[in-house]
Amino acid sequence: ASRADRVAITIDGLADAVSHKRVSGNYFTALGVRPELGRTLLPADELPPAGQPVAVISHAYWPARIQRTPSIIGQRVRLNGTPLTIVGVLSPTFVSESAGEAPEIWTPLPVPASPPWIWTGDSTTWLRILARRQPGVTLDQARVGLQPVYGRIKEEMAREMSRPEFRQAVRGSQLQVAAAPGGSPRVRDAFGKPLQVLMAVVGLVLVIACANVATLVLARSAGRRREIAICLAIGAGRGRLVRRLVAEAMLLAAMGAIGGLLLAFSGTTALATIAAQTALSLSLDLAPDVRVLIFTVVVTICAVVLFGLLPALRASRIDPLPAIMNTDRPLRGTLRVPLGRTHVVSQIAVAIVLLVVAGLFVRSLMQLNDVETGFDPDGVLIVQLTPVANTTPGDAEQRRTAYRQMLERAESVPGVLAASVSFTGLFNEGTWGNAITVEGFTSPSAAPPRTFANAVSHRYFDVVGLTIRRGRVFRASDHETAPGVAIVNDTFARRFFGAADPIGKHVGLGTPAREMLEIVGVVENAKYVALREDDRPMLYVPFAQYDATLRTMEVRTAGSPGAVIATLRRQLATVDPRLAVLSIVEFRDQIDASIAAERLVARLSAGFGLIALALAAIGLYGLVAYVTAERTGEIGIRRA
Repeated sequence: ASRADRVAITIDGLADAVSHKRVSGNYFTALGVRPELGRTLLPADELPPAGQPVAVISHAYWPARIQRTPSIIGQRVRLNGTPLTIVGVLSPTFVSESAGEAPEIWTPLPVPASPPWIWTGDSTTWLRILARRQPGVTLDQARVGLQPVYGRIKEEMAREMSRPEFRQAVRGSQLQVAAAPGGSPRVRDAFGKPLQVLMAVVGLVLVIACANVATLVLARSAGRRREIAICLAIGAGRGRLVRRLVAEAMLLAAMGAIGGLLLAFSGTTALATIAAQTALSLSLDLAPDVRVLIFTVVVTICAVVLFGLLPALRASRIDPLPAIMNTDRPLRGTLRVPLGRTHVVSQIAVAIVLLVVAGLFVRSLMQLNDVETGFDPDGVLIVQLTPVANTTPGDAEQRRTAYRQMLERAESVPGVLAASVSFTGLFNEGTWGNAITVEGFTSPSAAPPRTFANAVSHRYFDVVGLTIRRGRVFRASDHETAPGVAIVNDTFARRFFGAADPIGKHVGLGTPAREMLEIVGVVENAKYVALREDDRPMLYVPFAQYDATLRTMEVRTAGSPGAVIATLRRQLATVDPRLAVLSIVEFRDQIDASIAAERLVARLSAGFGLIALALAAIGLYGLVAYVTAERTGEIGIRRA
């Protein structure tokens, strides 16, 4: 199976963007997934008769985009311009084998909708292999058994690769085997440690809350000493009193649990919205389920037993006569809560620690917001596009023509100053790393030098606000028949040319390079994927000279960027049926979205820190209330 990507689907002449996943014909059978309607993919679908490729759609996409009727089976749609027939709707219980993904349409691996480059020997590493273990086989045993198989596979892959750097990378790769219930590693890597910190914070807040309940129950029982003494004096059994007090505690705990569940159901909606804004583009179901309900019930019962039963037992041990006559209270109030002062002091200390942790997260977020990106994001829109697949030899020129038409349509929109297109976007997951050949540079290691690269149109640097240090920017005359040119950034120039002037030097993509490109300009460094990243070497080439499938458009506006979004979307929708606009966002918002995970952790930790402080204050109030109740007689005597 592949990772989910975004493609354009055309239904009844209307283009839309969907999450798409390529899988083998036995994918659903191996996972035990049954269709809600029609059938799933079969091994025979991998080599269908000419003109009869098929697809299945998710249960969620069925009513969302397509009319929810059985006639959907057999309906023809176009995926990136390629006709497909829908043969099934999946069960509502299945989303994906990988956490964070929610594909809306599945197609067999070798279908015409797939660009041909993914089937070359240089590009087979994007596949993820799923396997079902035999009964009794452990994960470690499966890993050991797969090692020799993986060795043969990567050797076969390396022999088919045309570039030595790719062969070296494949031969040096290691087999990674993980249990499917563990979810996607990228989700764990992104959120694992922050969520562990938050879980520890939540645990401390829960302990503080339970301790406060115990203190308040003790204070309440102290105020009801005379009532309890009278009940004991007229014959009430100790067990009956304990049951009554525990029942009251259970009622309070149940009310708190119900209130917490209601807040959880409403809060997870906001949490999912924030999580969806991350650069990972996650699709997670965060709604509380049966496991959350069971956890809540168990915690509630434990809270009642530990912090309701113990105070009830203590309150029922009083001697009725002195309590009724108020002679069992000391003239000098002594705190009779075991470790009372200690646990309140500990609550305040823990609350302060949590606030300090929250402050560190907030300070990190503020520092990230102050990082210079190297771009001028104000007034710039980022348009995510579905790439046009190169399915026939003549498509390269058609795609270049489509991109030029897009630029013309975008720049014709009132309020738009300039527009550009690029192969990789900014502050998202898209990157393009490549081995290079640099004139006069010898790598100190056996591995060839590498750089990040991007194919852009000639107005790209003006639109995104990158400053040219030396030389010139690309021109419209740098087309496919002109001599090859390139622009590098400061880090690239220092790493490969040192103090020498890189203008006029030559660099080529690949080893050996298919063409040596003349460096005509040097731009300043910038952040491309994350605000925390170090300065990285970057190489720019004109998109007209490099057969690249462009995925992003950058648009600089004269006024408010939001005012031109609707018009811009309408203009771009008429260029090519294979193109669909995935999203149009302001560049500033896209940068903020790249640190959405940090913002989420900072907000949650700050919120829990404030809750802990409030609970500590409540605990202090409960302690003072208890001591005051214990010293009522002393206070009365002093006033008398």
